Amino acid sequence: MFATLKEKLDLVEVAEDLLKVEFKQIGDSTWAPEDETCPHCGHKDCYRIKKDGADSFYKCFSCDKTGDVITMIAELTEVSNVEAAKSLAKKYKIQIPRDYSPVQEA
Repeated sequence: MFATLKEKLDLVEVAEDLLKVEFKQIGDSTWAPEDETCPHCGHKDCYRIKKDGADSFYKCFSCDKTGDVITMIAELTEVSNVEAAKSLAKKYKIQIPRDYSPVQEA
């Protein structure tokens, strides 16, 4: 389930939707919030998203938070990774295999 979501979701688009902040491209595949604020710690000019398909990730160079699209939703909405994945699948209409078991991901 996690791999399917990471392949189909654009981390920048999900971040913009969740945070209600536009992101600007600052390198070949690096993005930063327009307001330059980290959503985790509130510090300025330290939050980056590296877009690389299913391997996309975010990182704050101040509070050291890092993760993928599922981790971002889980941390910012204070739910488990499984609940975050389910909500992402529902919101973005991504079909999850019916025989999915969270144990398979581990």
